[in-house]
Amino acid sequence: MTSKQYGCKGSAAALLAHLYAWKAHVVGGQEDLKESEKWASKLIEEKYRDEVGVYTLAANPEEVCSEVMHRKSAESIFELEINYQDISSYFTFLPAYSMIGAPVVKTEEKMKIKSKDLGITIAGVNSLFPVGDARREAYFYKLDDPEWQEAGLAYLYKWRYARYGSSVAGEVWLSGMDVNRVIFRLADMYLLRAECRVKMDDRTGAEADLNVIRQRAGAEMWPAKNDSGDLKYDIFREREKELLYEGHRYYDVVRNGYWKTELQGNFSELSVDDVKDGALYMPVPQTAFSQNDLMIQNAFWASKMK
Repeated sequence: MTSKQYGCKGSAAALLAHLYAWKAHVVGGQEDLKESEKWASKLIEEKYRDEVGVYTLAANPEEVCSEVMHRKSAESIFELEINYQDISSYFTFLPAYSMIGAPVVKTEEKMKIKSKDLGITIAGVNSLFPVGDARREAYFYKLDDPEWQEAGLAYLYKWRYARYGSSVAGEVWLSGMDVNRVIFRLADMYLLRAECRVKMDDRTGAEADLNVIRQRAGAEMWPAKNDSGDLKYDIFREREKELLYEGHRYYDVVRNGYWKTELQGNFSELSVDDVKDGALYMPVPQTAFSQNDLMIQNAFWASKMK
C-alpha cells in the first residue's frame, strides 16, 4: 500500500505529537509537553525508524511545492485524497483553494486575483519572508516581475497542479486541484518539537529544531535581525511561514495564547475568562441537541443565548 491516507505508525505518532501539545495547552502539564516531544522525536530521529517508518525533509522549498504539496513525498506523513464525486467539499478539503488562480489555473486571467478571498499583498509577503528566504520565491509566483505586480497582490504558487474538465464542444474549466491535502509533514514535527522544547525551557534544543527548517529555506539562523528575540514567538512565526495556508495557524495561535494579538476582529476584546469558557470554539450546533437531549452548550456561548 502506497497511499498515505490510511493509518500507520508514522501517522499515529504525528497525531499523538499534536494531541499532547494541545493537551498541554488545555491542562497545563509539563508531562504532556514531554510526550509531544517524544512522539515528534520518533519521526525526526533516525534511531526510531524501525518503529515509525522513514520520513525525510525535502531538499528545499521548491521541492516542498513541487513534490510535498503534490502527493506521496518522503516528507509527508499523513495526507487526504480528494474524492471528485464529492467536489462540494473542496473548500474544506484544501483551505488554500479559494486563493489559487493564475498562473496555476490556466483558464483564469491574472486580474481575477482581485476577487480572491484572503489574498495577500506583495508587501505582506515581503514582510513575512526576509530577503534570502527561498520560500518567498517558491510559495509565490514571480513576485519581482512587473508583469505580475499590477494587482499589488501575490499569486499563490505553493499548490501547482490543477485538474480540468472539458465539454464535447471543447470548452475547458477548472474542476479542482490535482493534489492530496497534506495534514502532517516532517517540517511540522520539527517546529512542533521546537515549540514544546521552548515551553520546557530547553532553549538549545528548540533553537536547533527551528534552525533546521530555516537552513533548508536559506533563511538566517535564529536570532536574525528580523526576529523578535522571543524564541517562543519566533517559533510560532516560523510555523506561520513554513506551513502557510496549510490549515495550522488558528490552532497554533490558540495553543500558544496569541489570540489577542494574532487574530483580527473582535478576538482582541475577549477576556481570559471568555477563552476559558470556550469563546475560541464554535458553539454546539442545534442538531446536536435534537439528537441528544442531555447535550449542553459550552459556557461562553450559553451566556450569549437567551
